[in-house]
Amino acid sequence: MTAKYVVITLAIGKSFEEMGKFTHPLMKRYAEKCNAEFIVLDQRKLDKDLGLVTYEKFQVFDYLDGTFDKVLFIDTDVVVCPNAPNLFELCPPGVFAAANEEKYSMSKAHKLITQRVLGAVDWTRPYFNSGVMIFDRKHKDMFNPENPILRKWISCEENNDHIMSDQPILNYLVNHENYDFIDLGYKFNRTRVLKDTHNRFKSYFIHYAGPSGHRYGARLTQIKSDCEVASSSTLFFLSKNFSIFRWTADRFCLSFIEYVYRKIKP
Repeated sequence: MTAKYVVITLAIGKSFEEMGKFTHPLMKRYAEKCNAEFIVLDQRKLDKDLGLVTYEKFQVFDYLDGTFDKVLFIDTDVVVCPNAPNLFELCPPGVFAAANEEKYSMSKAHKLITQRVLGAVDWTRPYFNSGVMIFDRKHKDMFNPENPILRKWISCEENNDHIMSDQPILNYLVNHENYDFIDLGYKFNRTRVLKDTHNRFKSYFIHYAGPSGHRYGARLTQIKSDCEVASSSTLFFLSKNFSIFRWTADRFCLSFIEYVYRKIKP
């Protein structure tokens, strides 16, 4: 029997709907290349007491009922490049895979607070970014919106919009459940912490997490521009293989010119 795969993204709210107009066609193209379905979660369905809309990614629980063999979750603010390899084939069954950001994130604080709230675990997996994750039916309980560990996390007195997001609890659950883990590497989830932004098209998934994206100008403008590059065989080839081309092109774009003008304006 042929394995069934699905690529899922979350786009709830006007800003993410706008991003999705540019990023979703690239995700859909990638899904088709991987012989996978493509699904956009665009409605709030979970209890309002979960708080942050990012917790709506726990809707993937409904797709781990046996219909699909593997699920690839991608944040809507991710640009998928046309040369991205098939992650469904690269990741073995029963393994949770995501990109390690241990060195760049608030991992130390997140590990401390989750274990203070939920109890100590043997934390041996690297702290990962939850913007790109691949998993299967073995991990169903981890995404159960009624999981008592999740419920305790969202209801604790220390809950706030910065620390108490989905990423710390997902990291905690991977370690709590002792799941096998594979680090996908930064090329499958390249965030702004990598400063050589002109080399971003050497990666496969470019993630615009945070308010500033990868460079100057509005995040949506950056996403739109990079989606145009990823959709053009010529621009993508030049951007991927000639860093000086991408560096120059970035500095001749309107958003960079506006940034410089604001800096030098008396």
